[in-house]
Parts: sequence; C-alpha cells; structure tokens
Amino acid sequence: MLAPFTRFKSLLRTLRRVRHLPLLTLAALWRILKDTAVSSAVVVLIVGFAGLYAWAGSTMGVIDRMTKGLLGLSKSPVVNLWAINLLVFLAGSILDGISIY
Repeated sequence: MLAPFTRFKSLLRTLRRVRHLPLLTLAALWRILKDTAVSSAVVVLIVGFAGLYAWAGSTMGVIDRMTKGLLGLSKSPVVNLWAINLLVFLAGSILDGISIY
C-alpha cells in the first residue's frame, strides 16, 4: 500500500538532485491546477452548448427538413453524397463536431 508513496518520494528526491529543474512549489502547483480547471470548464461549456444546439435543432425539426431538402435536390446518389459531404465540410469549419450530428 505504501509502494506508490515511496516511489513518489524517490522521484521527488531525484528531482531535487537535478539542479537545472525548478522545484514545484505549492504556489506553482496551485496556479497549474487553477489553469487546468479553467481549461476544463471551457471545454465542458463548449460541449454542453453544442449538445444543446443539436437537441434544439432536432426537436424543432430543422434537421429533418434540411435532410429532406438535401435528398430532394437530385435523384442521383452520387450528387446527394457530394452535397452532404459539402454540407458537413462547411458545418465542420464553423461548428463543433458534436453539434453537427
């Protein structure tokens, strides 16, 4: 049970011996954890709003109308495939990946 703790302790001793590496202080650790929390919060907000956007689009029927309109452009499956690929390419350039499903 103490093996991971002793390995961590020996790692800290090794890092202290290396003089060109700065020591990790509590202030630096706090700053790193704060930056990590902010970055994670931004990602969670983007994913959450993308899911909300996808839910709203499918609930209001916008996605179904767009699909019917795209498939009604041509009888040729190749033309339909190119049109869908172009739409996904343009949507992927603007929107997040989760919101274009």
